[in-house]
Amino acid sequence: MPEELDALLGGCMTDVHVTSTPQSVSAYVMGGHMSVGTASADHIGGGKWWVSRVFIRGNHRGKGLGTALVKAMIEAVKAQGGTLLEVAPGGYGEPYESQQGFYLSCGFAVAEPGLLHYKIEGT
Repeated sequence: MPEELDALLGGCMTDVHVTSTPQSVSAYVMGGHMSVGTASADHIGGGKWWVSRVFIRGNHRGKGLGTALVKAMIEAVKAQGGTLLEVAPGGYGEPYESQQGFYLSCGFAVAEPGLLHYKIEGT
């Protein structure tokens, strides 16, 4: 995956990190001397995790970086024994519809109005 992200950033990637604890996971990528994107989730009990943040700097959006970071976050949650990720799209000044569309394109499904989930296979 580092090669994919480097290509997305036009060869300026300096570091991709995935960190995890039993309570949280984060994936982020550095471009030059600054973070250009991050995705994180928090453990909320049992096998359930809550997506607390996915953010890509404006000039790096639309290049697949967010999708790559969400996939890395999902793998980190899976490694922690997670079976389900949930998210409520909206906020941060972004339209609900575009956020929902992003998560649906990452494999999330509508659980109920305003709530999406991703069932982790093979856990």
